[in-house]
Amino acid sequence: MDSHDEKSGVLKSSGEGVDVDTDVDNLKPDFVKKIESFDVHNLRPEDIEYMHQVIGEFFVNKYSVRPELAAEIPSHTRMLSNEEFRAKVLEKDSEAEDDLDELTGFYNEKDDCTYINMDYYDSPVELFSTMTHEGLHFVSLRNGAGFGGYFAAPESLQEKEEMAYYARKGLISVVEGTTQMLAWDALEEMGFTDNMASGYLPEVMVMRAVYGALPENMEKQLYFNTPMEDLRMAIEETFAPEHSKTIRAGGVSGVFCDCLANIGIVVENMEIALNDDDGDEAMALQDDIVSAIEFFKNERNKNGF
Repeated sequence: MDSHDEKSGVLKSSGEGVDVDTDVDNLKPDFVKKIESFDVHNLRPEDIEYMHQVIGEFFVNKYSVRPELAAEIPSHTRMLSNEEFRAKVLEKDSEAEDDLDELTGFYNEKDDCTYINMDYYDSPVELFSTMTHEGLHFVSLRNGAGFGGYFAAPESLQEKEEMAYYARKGLISVVEGTTQMLAWDALEEMGFTDNMASGYLPEVMVMRAVYGALPENMEKQLYFNTPMEDLRMAIEETFAPEHSKTIRAGGVSGVFCDCLANIGIVVENMEIALNDDDGDEAMALQDDIVSAIEFFKNERNKNGF
């Protein structure tokens, strides 16, 4: 395709990772220029196939996604009209009426398919950004990770309405903030510079602060390879090492849900800071996150983990 060797696909892979041919005039890879040239209102099936190929090859080359899993993304993606998309959203959640105008795509674990509202997009890059985001959900959750799936929580959680609200908000923030962060990073590394999907900014800012205080590439290990229950146990045993065996056997201290609730509260405050254009408060919130992560790391070291 284009000037690339078909055997190595749209992206060329080398020992250093993804290597692409670039145009001398604007330094954009050929595949980026091709996608940017698409008429998003008149996309052909081969255009969608090309975008899926780029996404799949990048996931394999840079995120070590299994090739056979990446190859399944196209057959599990449905490009819908606005009417069809809204019907699918309400089929998944009958109480999502208020969110219809904000949703542009989603992955449904129940039927293992991604749904994208094609009528929403005016830019092929914004569409490609959403396809990348939803593709990340697909491959990570199918791999038993992606911050999805079962994790043990205290039975009393549902009795604490405010706590349950913020724990759920925190969980959604971890899932969507990490996914959007990885999607933006992927597009930037590919060579895209404009018109990326812009949702989840508060969540991304919070999760960047979290991962920035952790060892390099920890976000990829957690997102692509770590079941949620494993993460829950690792966090809870950090603060109760004497109960490690009990926690590993499914015992619950509630600390993990506390952590999620705290993330939910920070994201809510970040939303307020961004709406108020309060950069100082946004930076202070990120600093607080870094301090909390450093405390967690110290506790793990102190307790021999």
